[in-house]
Amino acid sequence: MDLGHKYMQSFQPKGWLDDRIIYAYMWLLRDREEAIVVAGVYTRMPSYYFMDQLFIELGKKVDYSLPFSAKTMHFFLTWASYGVDPPINQVDYIFVPANVNNNHWILMVFSVKEWGMMILDPMNYNAKYPKEEECVVGFVGSMLRYVGKNRNVPEEEPLVHVWDAMPKQYNYLDCGVYVCKYMDYTLQGYDLAKVHWDVSDMEIFRYRIAKELQRGMAKPILTHSMRQRMERVTGKSTS
Repeated sequence: MDLGHKYMQSFQPKGWLDDRIIYAYMWLLRDREEAIVVAGVYTRMPSYYFMDQLFIELGKKVDYSLPFSAKTMHFFLTWASYGVDPPINQVDYIFVPANVNNNHWILMVFSVKEWGMMILDPMNYNAKYPKEEECVVGFVGSMLRYVGKNRNVPEEEPLVHVWDAMPKQYNYLDCGVYVCKYMDYTLQGYDLAKVHWDVSDMEIFRYRIAKELQRGMAKPILTHSMRQRMERVTGKSTS
């Protein structure tokens, strides 16, 4: 995926990744998930939904407390599926990247089964983002009730948990890289609480993400990584 020289320059050290980079990389990860299913070696387990990074900003302009208004229902149907599998009402987790104050990336992970949301902030500890939390909790919860009539969706609001047991950035510029790799490593079955990244890893990650975008394909998940992903889900060895 060729984003042009201007955007690719942001992969230089101390470059800040913007909305278009985050969106493009998420789409590569989504395509990789679909390729795994098509190959037929592993099942879609667990399944993930990749929410557009503009979801929160646009969601703030819609009153989710009126779930049956024409505007809200249109919003639900627009964001519940991109015309590709699986739709939002058939997944286990929903990745929601958010650009806070136009200068910092965080990742929100909504767990449908646990009916809760984790906030992963690459820089701050015990960080709170009331507007973003309210938007995701209110809209995703209401959206799942609206489009997920075949699922037992709770009526209460999802719990919000700030999770800090993962690698943190060393400067003020790598937040986008961290958010991308939080998603990538999670899909590979890694426990983020047990991985450690340093400055040299950021240089490698920037290079790899840039090459993947140029190639238009995320690096395939290795067999042992898929096995550890399945083991984390089933709680038993797949070997």
